[in-house]
Amino acid sequence: MSNISIKGAREHNLKNIDLEIPRNRVVCFVGVSGSGKSTIAFDIVAKEGQRQYFESLSSYARRYLQKSNRPNIDDIKGISSTVIISQDRLTKNPRSTVGTITETYTYLRLLYSRVGSPPMDSSNYSFNHPDGYCQRCKGLGRAMDVDINKLVDMDQTLNEGAIKYSNWRVGSMYWKIVKASGYFDMDKKLKDCSNAEMDRLLYSKKETLDDKVGNGVIHPTYKGIVTHLLSRGSSAVRHVNDEELRYFTYVDCPVCKGFRVSEKALAVKLNGLHIGEVGNMPIYDCLKFVQGIQHPHADVIKPRLEAQLKHLINVGVGYLSLNRTTDTLSGGESQRIKMARQLGCDLTETIYVLDEPTAGLHPKDVDRVIENLKRLRDGGNTVLVVEHDPEVIKSSDYICTDPDILDTYKETNLL
Repeated sequence: MSNISIKGAREHNLKNIDLEIPRNRVVCFVGVSGSGKSTIAFDIVAKEGQRQYFESLSSYARRYLQKSNRPNIDDIKGISSTVIISQDRLTKNPRSTVGTITETYTYLRLLYSRVGSPPMDSSNYSFNHPDGYCQRCKGLGRAMDVDINKLVDMDQTLNEGAIKYSNWRVGSMYWKIVKASGYFDMDKKLKDCSNAEMDRLLYSKKETLDDKVGNGVIHPTYKGIVTHLLSRGSSAVRHVNDEELRYFTYVDCPVCKGFRVSEKALAVKLNGLHIGEVGNMPIYDCLKFVQGIQHPHADVIKPRLEAQLKHLINVGVGYLSLNRTTDTLSGGESQRIKMARQLGCDLTETIYVLDEPTAGLHPKDVDRVIENLKRLRDGGNTVLVVEHDPEVIKSSDYICTDPDILDTYKETNLL
């Protein structure tokens, strides 16, 4: 079919609307707030396309997918699978970066593996794999360090509650172990304690106090407070609760210097730079670096890597780095990275639905958005855009709106 045909749409505030939307075109939905443009694009076309695709899967696969109800319409034809490119933020996982979410970093790892050190596998350059991540920070690039000023009050005694961590509150089991150890004057202010006493209170390694009995604690195990906290926060999965997090500060990992990968990976350099340095570059500079690699083993990898980097530049995020974590991106940046990811796909006859892709962009970058919308269309796809920007509206192949609104746009020379 050449059109998406909707009959009797009554979803939300729509009142029995019939609509024909051309396929394989850039279609702009224009209107005032509450006019139903987002309802048609997202709640009818996008959701129904996804629902029908999910229904085509096996019952086993559908168990793991969110169930969606059919929109309130009489009929819809000409629909196909849909991809929503929204302004919702990407995953908050600190292990997810611009490079990993677009798979660009995968090709960069392959480049270092094939050209930099062939005996090393590409996983040896991954900060999300045990073979590649820094053993100190487990690939997070940051180390958890205890802030002593948050942990203890130097103007109080142990009997007064100088230890702020609730596990060591006065009368608790850990507090009783401290007292039972006999190592400390419980009525001495911490600021008056010797360096050796403070070192034992905070940093003592685990020891069993076999000969200490009292205060309701029998054969207690003693460990410094900081030693305890660091053991809780040392694994890849941070086994620390919300209270414990208050006593930590994050610093660049002292081993990998924030580059996330192992010392072995950082020792491999291409044109004088290791993979961490390249991953931290602005994407503009990263592309130049990749283009400068001249090696027979790079010939297969470079075209795909360069294409991915160019997609990111073309959507207007060339100032970001591949190592930029997705939890620090704005909604607009997240949407543009999703678009870059789709530009690298080979899907056809797909319906792409976008929500104000120019939001927050400088006017000079709007042309890039328009070019990318047309690239998606030229790949044999249908592109539906909810948008207010006059340039995007004018560049579209078809405008879906109320006739009165269209007349208003023309009268005000916006179109």
